[in-house]
Amino acid sequence: MANWMNKKCPKCSDADCIDVAARVWLRLTDDGSDADESQDCGHDYDETNSAKCVRCGFGGTLGDFPATEEV
Repeated sequence: MANWMNKKCPKCSDADCIDVAARVWLRLTDDGSDADESQDCGHDYDETNSAKCVRCGFGGTLGDFPATEEV
């Protein structure tokens, strides 16, 4: 299954295990923080954000992960 950006890992070709470091709004709570409780609930990222394939460990920026061909 592909992700919404059709990105894949350039090392192992996996498209399901790409994590991206994003800027998010959080609500501070007694237990720590909660992104779902934030009034904004937004998260932002672009091609310059750090990204990692958790399957094989490849890391770089999101721009280093190529888009797959749509079928």
